[in-house]
Amino acid sequence: MNIRKMMTIGFLAALLATPYATKTETGPAGSSGKDAPYGTVESLTDFAEQTAQGYVVLDFYTDWCHYCKLLSPVFSKMAEKFPTIRFVKINADKYRSIASQYKVRGFPTVILLNDGKEVKRNPGFMNESKFSSWISPYA
Repeated sequence: MNIRKMMTIGFLAALLATPYATKTETGPAGSSGKDAPYGTVESLTDFAEQTAQGYVVLDFYTDWCHYCKLLSPVFSKMAEKFPTIRFVKINADKYRSIASQYKVRGFPTVILLNDGKEVKRNPGFMNESKFSSWISPYA
């Protein structure tokens, strides 16, 4: 069995084993809710407005993703550490069209934009040190 089939089977098994969830009242995957130091997407128009100018870090997450939940507090800390950069979380289950537009294939995926254009991306979890190093040249 090739690696692609094994990954697909593993992904499907994890998906089936975890109940489908949507954004909770407390906010996205492990966030602290309304007081979070980052924005969330509320509509496609909202997404366009939030990403049109300057540096923006997008976190594509799902509520069922374990590594997304681990990344959430790191993402919050980076948003506080780099206030000149806008940080936005996007629920990929809710906004599949945006995830598809950016060709997000796994979760979490963090993408840096500048004036709406992709600068770089990181698929998968980043600890605080790696995330800080990844974003600091743009602060």
